[in-house]
Amino acid sequence: MEISIDITPLLSKKTGVGVYTEKLLEKLLHVAVDHQLKLGAFAWGFSDPIIREIYQKYRSEKVSIRTYRGPASLLRWFWYRLNLPKVETMYGSMDVYHSPNFIAPAVKKVPIVITVRDLAFVKFPSRFPVPHNYRTYISASVKRSSKIIAVSASTKQDLIELFDLPEEKIEVIYQGLDTERFKPLPTSAVKNFLSDRGLPEKYFIFVGTLEPRKNLVTLLKAFCDIKT
Repeated sequence: MEISIDITPLLSKKTGVGVYTEKLLEKLLHVAVDHQLKLGAFAWGFSDPIIREIYQKYRSEKVSIRTYRGPASLLRWFWYRLNLPKVETMYGSMDVYHSPNFIAPAVKKVPIVITVRDLAFVKFPSRFPVPHNYRTYISASVKRSSKIIAVSASTKQDLIELFDLPEEKIEVIYQGLDTERFKPLPTSAVKNFLSDRGLPEKYFIFVGTLEPRKNLVTLLKAFCDIKT
């Protein structure tokens, strides 16, 4: 099988989508040994050091990579306004196309799979500084896709309610855990970590961006309630 994957999320500072894409590729390289991977990304040129790193890391007999010059935002405009260019013209033959983000390209007939993490930017637009077009893109993408991966049952329910999608079109596949990075540490290492940072044995930790949508005010209120 020829599996085509959009790896554009790897080109910028990796947040959730970028990490998901990276780990997906790492696992596919081990489990999909009998399949051909076709990776595509949109950047300003091959001189980008991140592009060179991607080529060095992934390209092999079973993995081909194509990089297209130009911003992804412009390509999305063509895909959703003109329904061009077709992804098969860009990547060549394939059996399935997967977008780890929710962007579904224009296609001739190849089945598309997209991953949707949440729809908070649709449900609570005032809290998300995303282009207005994104709400148009997600609406078109879920209809254009053959299958949708939802990372939670809540996201699946939102997809059904907001876009009137049949339940069978959506599969809930929970995101994995990097057990090499996230694992219990020896007691001595934990004590040294706390001591070096002046932390007590029990503490709150928040990992994420500082944005209104993260609801940090509620977290701080909860912290104050626990302390009292």
